[in-house]
Amino acid sequence: MLMKKKSSLEWSMVEASLSWQLGNNKDLGGLKNVLLLSFNDLPYNLKYCFLYCSLFPEDCLITQRRLIRLWVAQGFIQERRGQTLEEVAADYIKDLVCRGMLQRVESSILIRKKVRMLDVLRELAISIGHEENFCYINDGKEETLNRKARHLSMSNSVVNIGPSNCHLRSLMLFKIEISSLSLRGILSSFKLLRVLDLEHSPIESLPDELVELFNLRYLSLSNTNVEELPKSIGRLQNLQTLDIRKSKINILPKGVEKLQKLRHIFTYLYTVSSVGNLNYIKFAQTPTGICNLMCLQTLEVIAANNEIV
Repeated sequence: MLMKKKSSLEWSMVEASLSWQLGNNKDLGGLKNVLLLSFNDLPYNLKYCFLYCSLFPEDCLITQRRLIRLWVAQGFIQERRGQTLEEVAADYIKDLVCRGMLQRVESSILIRKKVRMLDVLRELAISIGHEENFCYINDGKEETLNRKARHLSMSNSVVNIGPSNCHLRSLMLFKIEISSLSLRGILSSFKLLRVLDLEHSPIESLPDELVELFNLRYLSLSNTNVEELPKSIGRLQNLQTLDIRKSKINILPKGVEKLQKLRHIFTYLYTVSSVGNLNYIKFAQTPTGICNLMCLQTLEVIAANNEIV
């Protein structure tokens, strides 16, 4: 009710003030305890799902479909008879929203559903995540890298990571500039990595070490400058999600046919030319054998040859 009585700007000011008070006013320790009780009341799997949301930058609007695929990749979702893992994950989001742990963002029907995490709850999640070695958030506020963290998010600058971080399960870069050489050094140590999310990072090529990530479930190159996927991508036998939307990849290599656990492929490219008011969009070409992937649920906006159609 309070939110309805205030404009979004006023509510943001209240939220920012409350965040500061929680960190600086000892008299508000009771409120911290209330928030902690809300977290402790979550079922086991929902706790991990909630903490994982803190990997996204402050005030980030998180697309529900993206969040669902990430949770599935990390194995946070328990199987239910008669439902896909994605459907169960959607129920998890509804539960977190009902509990007030996530906020659903109102949008039109044409815009994909999104959620966000209130700053005070994100700070709580980051605090718990650090204590439990669950995550490390490099957003310019933390100075020391937690070498035991299992999930790493960078939205300010690239931190020095190497062999001592070999237990990482997630690496998420948000608009971070990183060279292929630097990425090669990072990936060579992360054999347990399940999620590699480079969305909006201006990287131009992928190191050969990528195909050595046997445990990789989720690969996003969306909005990057990457021009091609490794020909041996078929070695990523556990890959579930491949997202190359708005990258510069125009051909899916034949090795994609070998990804028997692939559940979701998202691909369309940038505008390559225009005449007057007409824009020409180029789509990624796909090998014929992709239609034999038995686990495939989503094949979004892709150019197909006659044999597939």
